Amino acid sequence: MSVVLFVEQLMKHRRVCSWCTLAAACHLAAVPRLVTEAQAALSTIQWRRR
Repeated sequence: MSVVLFVEQLMKHRRVCSWCTLAAACHLAAVPRLVTEAQAALSTIQWRRR
């Protein structure tokens, strides 16, 4: 969500605040960790169904 707001501010106002930039960067930095956690959770669920 913060990335969407970041892009909206950039397109609409042609400026971004430092807090919005930091929030968007933190959310994007968390994506690789999220993907590995989701893969681990899905493999655990699939293993339990067998």
